[in-house]
Amino acid sequence: MTSSSGTKFPLAAKDYELLEKIGDGVYRARCILLDEIVAIKIWNLEKCTNDLETIKKEVQRLSLIDHPNLLRSHCSFIDGSSLWIVMPYMSCGSCLNIMKSVYPNGLEEPVIAIFLREILNALVYLHGLGYIHGNVKAGNILVDSEGTVKLGVERMPTSSGNTFVGTPCWIAPEEDTQQVDGYDFKLDIWSFGVTALELAHGHSPFSKYPHTVAPPLTLQNSPCPDYEEDNKFSKSFRELVAACLIKDLEKRPTASKLLEYPFLQHTLSTEYLASTILDSLYPLGERFRKLKEEEAKLVKGIDGNNEKLSQVTIEALLTSGKPASPVNPVSCNAAQILPMLQNLVIQNDIQRERLISLMQLYDPNAEIRIPVVNTEGGQISTPETDLLSEVHVLQQSVKKLEEEVEKQKTENAKLEEQINRLTRITDP
Repeated sequence: MTSSSGTKFPLAAKDYELLEKIGDGVYRARCILLDEIVAIKIWNLEKCTNDLETIKKEVQRLSLIDHPNLLRSHCSFIDGSSLWIVMPYMSCGSCLNIMKSVYPNGLEEPVIAIFLREILNALVYLHGLGYIHGNVKAGNILVDSEGTVKLGVERMPTSSGNTFVGTPCWIAPEEDTQQVDGYDFKLDIWSFGVTALELAHGHSPFSKYPHTVAPPLTLQNSPCPDYEEDNKFSKSFRELVAACLIKDLEKRPTASKLLEYPFLQHTLSTEYLASTILDSLYPLGERFRKLKEEEAKLVKGIDGNNEKLSQVTIEALLTSGKPASPVNPVSCNAAQILPMLQNLVIQNDIQRERLISLMQLYDPNAEIRIPVVNTEGGQISTPETDLLSEVHVLQQSVKKLEEEVEKQKTENAKLEEQINRLTRITDP
């Protein structure tokens, strides 16, 4: 099969030497015949839900995509029960890997602007062909040592109106509620806005929550309720993100329109990436191994007797990109689950009593912050101390529960579902 560069790559596994793992199912490899370094993604076909013929057609269509900001495969072939996809080697890895390894608190705006401009160029191309990418996120933004930015395509982009599959923290509200018949290119715009926040913060909104909880939270809340007041970000950046995260998909701008926004005017060249954030990076394989070692430490520190809960907390911690360290089982479970429950306590008076019981199940000694109503300004605050005030407000909350539970059935339906999920997770 001939690659986009005109080079003909061999179609047999024996012609490639796997050198090291650089991602989940992804290897840095050498094409023996051409003596060229490549990346190889190996899919286990036995775990794929699609039939082989569908997969072949999908891969064939993928090879037809041709844009400088999209990662196009050199070739693909079947080896036993595995599908091998041979791609250009992006030596610096993904934005997610870079942030986890070096920039856990996010990137600077000039760097963010470069990445966003390049990804928008890729989306303009895809949308022009009638395709939805369906999985825009930092983990799919790849960069090489020269600063070339490419959007990875894990599977064939979906035609408008077809089944859409994204990643929970990045999916748009209409995708989770099925508000539309089929799906629109504007789904990518929502994911693009979430990705902008991910690059700015170092993690995606709601990444600390389990994937089963993230979509309902997206429905009820802004993906990042505090970013508008965060002085870290410029007005032009906030305007760009706000436009992407309009819940009415018809009001979201197109990828082409976003390129005209002030934040993306005067964007630096990709060479700036090479001379700044990429210059001092450790090799990709070494960074991947280190992250896996941290993951192993985390797994080792979690109670093996609570396997279901462990998987949830591992998923949430790793997605958020926070560094892992050895911890004891009780403190790890409590440390990861309690912030989620505390947030629900703050937002929902009616279910507070049940939430507090659930928090105490994780850690009987947990300090529970109860919102205090400011009668003068009508504002809600969350004091860290003053136990007497907390007890008083708790008593008020119980009384309020008795008086208002009937009126709040509809509003509490979604919250009830979230709590039930968490309760099931804790069952032995």
